[in-house]
Amino acid sequence: MQLRAFLFLFFLSFAFSTVAQNFTGVWEGSFYLRGKKKNKINVRIEITQKGDRLHGVVTTRGFQKNTAYGCDYIVSGWVEGNALVLGVNNVQRGVATTKADCGSFKRVELYPPENDSVSMAKGRWFWIDNSKEQFVVQKTGSEISEVVREEMNNIDRRPDPSRYIKLENEYLPYEVTNKNLGTYSVESKEIILVVSSLEEKARATMTVTLNDRTVFDNLYLSKNVLIIRLKDISKINNIDFINNSDTRFKLDVKISMQQGNDKKEWIVSIMPGGTAYLLLNRKD
Repeated sequence: MQLRAFLFLFFLSFAFSTVAQNFTGVWEGSFYLRGKKKNKINVRIEITQKGDRLHGVVTTRGFQKNTAYGCDYIVSGWVEGNALVLGVNNVQRGVATTKADCGSFKRVELYPPENDSVSMAKGRWFWIDNSKEQFVVQKTGSEISEVVREEMNNIDRRPDPSRYIKLENEYLPYEVTNKNLGTYSVESKEIILVVSSLEEKARATMTVTLNDRTVFDNLYLSKNVLIIRLKDISKINNIDFINNSDTRFKLDVKISMQQGNDKKEWIVSIMPGGTAYLLLNRKD
């Protein structure tokens, strides 16, 4: 039994490694931005493997009035089935455009054809508004360039898969699934926190922790308004509002905080498995 389990896990590891290796190298293709032929965008994707993760650089270039423009992205991702999903870690640079404009790109997916060709793949380019471009890429090299290799070696920290969550076939980065409500200085007197659902039939439950200690666990906000009274204010108060759902149900909530006459209020949508977090520092 143990031998069969070992062989099964070995097979899965080998299968992943083989599929991942098929994606490493240089891929090139192009698409027409928003379907307009005058706005042709050339795409170059250079991918390398480190452990069970794939990392790389995505470069886009277009030409307008004899001027090249585009964006360079640092990406990382994983293989799901036979498809490669690469999410944006950060915008490395903008060429004749701003980094803010470059931020409209969310992820790219590559799908090899059914004949298992390792030289061609179908691509899907996703924008932040969830619209997408479809195109074809061709593998033009098995090794990434020295420039990209050096760039990857200079990156000290890369987000891991836990920084992404899949919601109805959409991959959302950490900053979307985890909402920072802010950092505030508070007095030593009582703080009242009130959490209520914006939906009458919210199906997800919430857990609240204070400095990693559970205050409320698996509470249905559709049936309850959560009231938390903090009487002993610590020097540091890290409060997490956690959506316990799997990949199906969001939590749309109103969170209010009151101390004396000071009151703050947030309307927040917490993704499945995501967290809204609040940091309160007591004044000396």
